[in-house]
Amino acid sequence: MLQFVTLRFLLILKMKNNSTKTNLLHKKANIYYSLSITLPLIVGTFLYVLLRPDTFISKYIYQLFNQELYLNTDNSLFCIFARNFLSDIFWAYSLTHTAFFIFHTERKHGVGVFLICVAFETAIELFQKANILPGTFDILDILFEICITAFVTQLINIIFKEKTHEKNN
Repeated sequence: MLQFVTLRFLLILKMKNNSTKTNLLHKKANIYYSLSITLPLIVGTFLYVLLRPDTFISKYIYQLFNQELYLNTDNSLFCIFARNFLSDIFWAYSLTHTAFFIFHTERKHGVGVFLICVAFETAIELFQKANILPGTFDILDILFEICITAFVTQLINIIFKEKTHEKNN
């Protein structure tokens, strides 16, 4: 009887310990996702406002603050890259994290989330080409967004692998 009680107590303690580990992992994951979704959106928005005064979001921010915040940049390779692609890269980074967060995806479903993100990114560009959405169609936008989406998918696969390993130990 004492062995049964001791065994039961140890099982309850182990379950509680696993629950504590799981809750801690969920908190860490929520912090990670919160930062990985919001910070790139903020940085990307600032880049649009500072480097691309012709965009809808820039015009809206200028009206909101009654001030233009545009930076006049040169035509160096870095400035051209930053002006044309960097905001989209931050946006794709945030989008991919958002999709993984919304779908509470496990590693084995990462390909599906990757394909959903790529389809969404491509659709946005095609809507721009068809003048359904404001903006300029650019095949390089799609390529850069696919690359960052693949990178984030791999990053999340690594994180999930480590978290699954932590959770099982």
